[in-house]
Amino acid sequence: MTQTPAEPDPTEEPELDPQEIDAALAEPADDVRAGLAVLLAPPDGMAERATAELKERLLEKRTIAAAFDLLVLGVRTGRLLISPDPPTADGDDA
Repeated sequence: MTQTPAEPDPTEEPELDPQEIDAALAEPADDVRAGLAVLLAPPDGMAERATAELKERLLEKRTIAAAFDLLVLGVRTGRLLISPDPPTADGDDA
């Protein structure tokens, strides 16, 4: 009966050879920079999508502000029409 070799425990951290680490760190960083540039590059069309979204939100805010201004104008006009005339300076109610 042959024994199978024991599988390494996945919870144990593998021992790292300091020479291997130094060799990996000594490799040119251009590959790392290029890889990071590819990974961190914004997706195609992101600027256009962001601009379109911003324009849409600004248009919504402008529309809401205009509607609110018209509502306030209507309320103020209604108050002027309904409220009694203010007394005149000479005391006569004309």
